[in-house]
Amino acid sequence: MLNKITDPIKLEAIAYDLRKMIINVSYQAKAHHIGSALSCIDILTALYFHTMNLNTKNPFHPDRDWFMLSKGHAALAQYVALVKRGFFNESILKSEFLTDGGILGGHPDTSIVHGIEMSSGSLGHGLSIGAGVALAAKKDNRDSRSFILLGDGECNEGMVWEAAMFASHHKLDNLIAIVDYNNLQGLGTTSEILNLNSLSEKFCSFGWNVSEINGNNIKEIIKEMNLLPYKKDMPNMIIANTVKGKGIPSLENKLHSHYEVLTKERYGQIIKELEKVEIV
Repeated sequence: MLNKITDPIKLEAIAYDLRKMIINVSYQAKAHHIGSALSCIDILTALYFHTMNLNTKNPFHPDRDWFMLSKGHAALAQYVALVKRGFFNESILKSEFLTDGGILGGHPDTSIVHGIEMSSGSLGHGLSIGAGVALAAKKDNRDSRSFILLGDGECNEGMVWEAAMFASHHKLDNLIAIVDYNNLQGLGTTSEILNLNSLSEKFCSFGWNVSEINGNNIKEIIKEMNLLPYKKDMPNMIIANTVKGKGIPSLENKLHSHYEVLTKERYGQIIKELEKVEIV
């Protein structure tokens, strides 16, 4: 399995590099969903470089941890993490992401590159798939864990709550769900579209262990991951409070970061903003 990085400063430096890669590739490909990718990149950094058991030379190792990006529109965040982790080359990302005939689409596809465990299109399916993977590992007596990253707006879907019931019933303590709670979805705030409060109380009532963290603070994320599993025979939910567009002040907590396509002028502005960000 891959060596794990424990130094938060090194992890923060990786997250910074991944943010820069997201901006560069987004500009080149004229891609949107930049804010969605930026809000969860600290979570993905912690998972891919500190927490999950992975093997680039044997990506289908039966005891590996699984990661499923249920909020598939943030595919670019997963792509850059996989590139940095060595699953495929950056040159492939730059030439194939959202290009005419390119193999890397706006949502992840398991048939394209190693490291992608779930294809995504319509939102809401990831928790069900992750629960199935976790149950299979239990039945096969495997040590592998199932990590799923959901969007907060995605939790509007009824299928999420069917999966929550299923996971609790089957005592899937090897299932770790994380909600990227940035409070913004495609057409407005989560409180305006369909109020989720209190998300913590909802999952608790479904029989889950629940914690809340700052999902843009790597020290806090890895500290929380080190506590897993929280309690035997109960699935785990981490509500990660994040900022949409995190790391770029002009995109932070802005609805337009969901759809904005960068012009040459905006790209220049954003790179200058990113260069002013200090890694502490």
